[in-house]
Amino acid sequence: MRRILLSILAMTNMWAQQPAGFEVVSIKPASQGSVSPKTDNAIFQVGNISLFQLIERAYRLRGFQIVAPDWLLTTKFEVMAKLPEGATAEKIPEMLQTMLSQRFGMVAHRETKEIAALALVAARNGPQLTPVPEHWDTNARGPMMAMTMSRYAAIVSEGFDQPVVDATGITDEFLLDARPYMLLARAQGLRDGGLLRPGAPARDYSTPTDELIHDLGLRLESRKMPMTVLTVDHIDRTPVAN
Repeated sequence: MRRILLSILAMTNMWAQQPAGFEVVSIKPASQGSVSPKTDNAIFQVGNISLFQLIERAYRLRGFQIVAPDWLLTTKFEVMAKLPEGATAEKIPEMLQTMLSQRFGMVAHRETKEIAALALVAARNGPQLTPVPEHWDTNARGPMMAMTMSRYAAIVSEGFDQPVVDATGITDEFLLDARPYMLLARAQGLRDGGLLRPGAPARDYSTPTDELIHDLGLRLESRKMPMTVLTVDHIDRTPVAN
């Protein structure tokens, strides 16, 4: 009896910790024509999306932070879900976590692993940074913005398939001209378009982040670094039926 009670208690705690889910979810194999992503106050809809991409969205992670079977990249679905009344778009990742657990039986855990990374360091001639003026108005609108090196590394990371980590040792804020940077709305757009410098179509910007980083007197150095990753222990290829 004691063992049964403990099992019931464990199950109760598991469900209590489960994030809230969608009200209704329809999942079907992706068709040839993709469905344009749509999110409003009532509906979340996306088509031709891989299970791997769904995990990225659900856990707000980049691909290099996920350890999972390769087939997740090619197994694609169309998802249409109804948000509960009063829910906001900010809650969608948590709802996707619940969907992956309930419909695909996904089980995962976090662990620390050494992975290939890019360290942001000073170039040979040293950083070429503009200090933030003493009386800088942080609310001012314009092309110049105050930036920390750790935040800059996070922005740069969106242009690569590896994490970029600040290893400069620079703690002071500096001014960054935001005009060369076109931050697209979605992470996939950032990886495809990356950090773009407008106004020079004849030049080769196949790796635009390299040039922008060099302009600040910085460079990227390959290193192995410890990072917390999400490891997928189990996930079904076919979801529970609608």
